[in-house]
Amino acid sequence: MRQGDLARALTLQNEALQVCRDLEDEDGVVWVLMNLGVIARLAGDTARAADYLEEARQRSMELGDRRLCAITIAALGVLAD
Repeated sequence: MRQGDLARALTLQNEALQVCRDLEDEDGVVWVLMNLGVIARLAGDTARAADYLEEARQRSMELGDRRLCAITIAALGVLAD
């Protein structure tokens, strides 16, 4: 992916995050945080990626959504690879 694509992806995901927060859509917030983690990883910012993914993991646990929690843990595992 070209760097310009990552910048556009980041912009769109941040917009989506705001919409999900405005709507109080906690599942949506978790998914967007995971997407932001992937974008940060692709940009080479593993620390930021870990922050996004850890927040997504914590929120999914608070929601009691074990499936979503497993997905975030798997994403953290990919980051650690």
